[in-house]
Amino acid sequence: MRQETRFSRLLLRGILSFTIRMLFYIKKTLRYSNSIDVSSPCVIAVFHDEMLPVLDFMKHSNAVILTSKNHVGSSLAKVLSSWGYKIVYGSSGSRGKTALEELIQEIKKGKIVILTPDGSRGPRHKMKAGAVILAKKTNVPLYLLSPNYKGIRIKFLWDKFLYPLPFATVKFRSVKIEIKSDLNREETNQKINEAENLLKNLTNNCT
Repeated sequence: MRQETRFSRLLLRGILSFTIRMLFYIKKTLRYSNSIDVSSPCVIAVFHDEMLPVLDFMKHSNAVILTSKNHVGSSLAKVLSSWGYKIVYGSSGSRGKTALEELIQEIKKGKIVILTPDGSRGPRHKMKAGAVILAKKTNVPLYLLSPNYKGIRIKFLWDKFLYPLPFATVKFRSVKIEIKSDLNREETNQKINEAENLLKNLTNNCT
């Protein structure tokens, strides 16, 4: 993939990366009351507004993250790379098929893939097809994951990001679902809707 070379954009991404790193510093105060118990390889889906505790807990686990190539996505990728994540760039609007193939190859290597199924631009808490399709094509389990914690809603952001309070206790809730590889299109869409409803029901933080 062609690397960004324009100074103004590199500077902007550097500033954004620094800002994200400072905002994410809150993770050092979080307290986890339980673990994320998943098999490997697998797909993990967590809503965009709740991703911070999951990304913190799973750091240095050799997991793979899908992020967009825009300024915010690239800046976030820089931070997550320093946490030990491998980055695959893509979204529903850009590099979608190519990114899916790259993620399939990572799962074949035994990796865990973490996706925000409503990201990177929403609609909020609306599950796109990617997580289910990836689990279907690779015949690995899909874990729907929600961290429950007290925080502050940043309501001007599209996802109403839930920023943790200092020293918040985090409790992970999860559901494991199997996605058969021979599902037809209608059955796949039904499974996407089922996964969305299950993930919504896991969280107490839907407002």
